[in-house]
Amino acid sequence: MEHRIIPPFPGVRESAAAAKENGEALVCIQKQCPGEFICASAYFAQGLPGALEEIYIREGALERLQKAAKALPEGYRFKLWDIWRPLAVQQAIFDAYAAEIAQKQPALSEKEIFEETKKFVFPPGSDVLFPPLHATGGAVDLTIVDEQGAELDMGTGFDYFGDAALPEYYEAAGRDERIRQNRRLLYFAMIDAGFIPDSVEWWHFNYGNSAWARWTGNAPVYAGVFSL
Repeated sequence: MEHRIIPPFPGVRESAAAAKENGEALVCIQKQCPGEFICASAYFAQGLPGALEEIYIREGALERLQKAAKALPEGYRFKLWDIWRPLAVQQAIFDAYAAEIAQKQPALSEKEIFEETKKFVFPPGSDVLFPPLHATGGAVDLTIVDEQGAELDMGTGFDYFGDAALPEYYEAAGRDERIRQNRRLLYFAMIDAGFIPDSVEWWHFNYGNSAWARWTGNAPVYAGVFSL
């Protein structure tokens, strides 16, 4: 049992500093370490334009992901939903969530819809020095599966946008202890390996990008990668 508590996310989500690219390669996980992880490309399964079945990651982030995997109970593995994301996919996700907000809150202006959308989805952009987190190859969306390949109950599904997706949500008294422990297992395996958490998504962790830079006080070391 993990006794450490998942804390609320402190401060600003991303660094305003420009990336200082360190030159690490973007590698395909299925080819680099076949069978080590369950690769289930979520946006490819959804048929989003530009989504790939292969999952790509920066070399340094992969090393830390492999370290995190060693902290899991025997027989448990990481299930990877999304890491490097083409800009077309980022645009499709942003547009879909913006449309959902506009439908639910028709009184909002375009600017207000944009501001609400970016709370959960990073705005698309093609500046390599200030890229969306997933365009760097250092943002990892994942969960844990047990010996039978069943996903651990984390309280919400992937890409659920609401308070229950906050990493610390189940730390509150009276909420499900099993889900609390499952989230702690994921959170501290990743944090102890060198990743930093996301403010609003329990499944999202960062290394080398602007979110990691804000947390650690470093400059981002991964610029945007917009083509393979």
